[in-house]
Amino acid sequence: MDIVANTGKNPPKGFRPLIEALTEKEVKKLERVVRGPQGPLAKILGLEYSEALDVRYYLTQTRHWFAFFSLWSGFLRRKGWHSSVDMEAWHIAREMNKKIVGMETIQEQIETMENIPFQRVVRFLQECQNWYDYIRRHEKAYLKGDLQGMMGTTAEFPTRTGTVIKRRDEIFLQRMLPYITEGRCVVFVGSAHMLNLEQMIAEAGFKIKKVSC
Repeated sequence: MDIVANTGKNPPKGFRPLIEALTEKEVKKLERVVRGPQGPLAKILGLEYSEALDVRYYLTQTRHWFAFFSLWSGFLRRKGWHSSVDMEAWHIAREMNKKIVGMETIQEQIETMENIPFQRVVRFLQECQNWYDYIRRHEKAYLKGDLQGMMGTTAEFPTRTGTVIKRRDEIFLQRMLPYITEGRCVVFVGSAHMLNLEQMIAEAGFKIKKVSC
């Protein structure tokens, strides 16, 4: 995570910062959404978020993908979303003394993030007023176990592109095959990947079924 952050905070010379693609009105709207109520009155009423991010720093000084992940994560934290499913799985596996194998290297992750379309990030930030409805719809579909419904709420998400998803799916399948062939393993992937991976795994000779707990 430190390597990813270091890369994101140190863009190459001549890079195009996101702020150049946004109007001042759009930047102020993004600040309100990410930071929440600010100022003396908000502080008196206890509405001011103490961990509010410096939105303009990310828009001017960091790579487009790092700005996107940072601002989106900051918004989610302000709304009370502090949990991470993959980190929970990692901690549980460690407590059980299980062997943990990553399905991507850090460099592969960074290369994938570099392929996130710049303009797609711009559009997502421009439509930040829709983020509130977006997380409610996503949460509802997630709790129902409705994969198609989840994809319906994330089509506009910057990382939901064929290039990003397909590239990672191919890597994931290659890395997991030796382990699922041997058996007695658990594989964790983001829900968006199951649309392609379900068929790819089936073509590799395995069967996937949904289990309700």
